[in-house]
Amino acid sequence: MQLGEPPLLYSPHKRASTEENLLQYLHTKGYFQAKVRSTVKFKGKKAYVFYKIQENNPSLLQDIR
Repeated sequence: MQLGEPPLLYSPHKRASTEENLLQYLHTKGYFQAKVRSTVKFKGKKAYVFYKIQENNPSLLQDIR
């Protein structure tokens, strides 16, 4: 049994797609003013992607009519 995921080729389109998925997840949890940014650092043949998530304040419902 292996742990983790197999290595993948770096794709800027996949990085943008992941940012969008993270933002949609935050929206479902009530963080409508959240921001997601990513940076890539290349070290030799490897690419490291870092995601910075700024949640801000969640939106809360008081009454449902």
